[in-house]
Amino acid sequence: MSGVIVNVPDPYKEIAAGIEFVLFALLFWFLLYVGSRNRALSFDEDALVFPKTRIRADEIKHIYIQERWPNFTVFFKGKYKVPISVAFKKCDMDEILSELRQWTWRNGVETKTDLGWRRKRSNKQN
Repeated sequence: MSGVIVNVPDPYKEIAAGIEFVLFALLFWFLLYVGSRNRALSFDEDALVFPKTRIRADEIKHIYIQERWPNFTVFFKGKYKVPISVAFKKCDMDEILSELRQWTWRNGVETKTDLGWRRKRSNKQN
C-alpha cells in the first residue's frame, strides 16, 4: 500500500480546506514580503552604508568580488568577525560592481576576484 487514504467527515473537510487556504495565503504573503524588501546599498565617502549598518573602510580587510554571479563578500579586520555576503539583482550587476571598484580604489581597500581562480588554457599541443 503506497499511501493511506483517510475518509474525513464533511464538516472537517471544510475546516481542513480553510486551514490550507490560510497557510497558503500566509506563505504567499511571506514570499512577497521577502522579495519586496528594499536592501539598499549606498557608497559614502569612507563607508559602505546599508539600511541598518555602516561599515567604515578602515574596518575592511578585503572585498571578494565574484565576477560571474551578482554578489560580493566583505571580509573584516580582526579575529572573530564574520564576513558579510551581499547579493543583488543581476540586471544591476555592472553598475554596482563598477561603483564598488571605484569606492575600493578611493579608500585603498584590497579587492580579490574569482577570475584569478579560473584554470588557464594552455596552447601546448600534446
